[in-house]
Amino acid sequence: LNVLLGRFEQAAKDLDAAQALKNELPAVFLHRAALSFKQAHFDEAQDNAARFEKINPDSPIGPALRSILAARCGDAAAAQGALGEALARSQEGWIFALRGRLRASQAELQGAREDFDRAIQDEKTPWVRAERADILNRIGAFLPALAELRRLARQLPEDPLPHARMASIYLQQARFKPATESYGQAIRRNPKNSALYHARAQVYFIQGSYRH
Repeated sequence: LNVLLGRFEQAAKDLDAAQALKNELPAVFLHRAALSFKQAHFDEAQDNAARFEKINPDSPIGPALRSILAARCGDAAAAQGALGEALARSQEGWIFALRGRLRASQAELQGAREDFDRAIQDEKTPWVRAERADILNRIGAFLPALAELRRLARQLPEDPLPHARMASIYLQQARFKPATESYGQAIRRNPKNSALYHARAQVYFIQGSYRH
């Protein structure tokens, strides 16, 4: 919790206390790796990830951690290799989603789509749907992207994100009315977000509707 809240010094103290009680507790090394990553202490993160993997040699989490760290350090080949190891240990959807994200960052869009298509079979969490929609949009599959975002909107009825992303796709297609309507839906869900108002104003400007 302290890691999530950004209280890194307190988080480190809590992890020291946990490790003192049970020296080889796997979760301690896992959370230490996460803490070090958030603090941009990547060497420490790699060390704790390695200690976690030593205790749990068959878990896909270890190589997945190595992949995230390698990607953050700019070593795409090592990141891909580590995810290959993770997938050899488990075919869980979240691992395919991680590889899809990595491939998308390298503009390997078809491979990313295949990974997110596989991930969505198991992982129907919001971020997987959002990233799959983004990949579909980037390869020009606009209707499937919109369909995924509509599913995401039903899953997160109070979140402006799916509506804002639908608006962006409509705008790419010069479908101005649904674009402004979708931005309106996003604004209703987050009326204090100035970027949404600015985006909708740009749509009105393109249409020549200066009084909105």
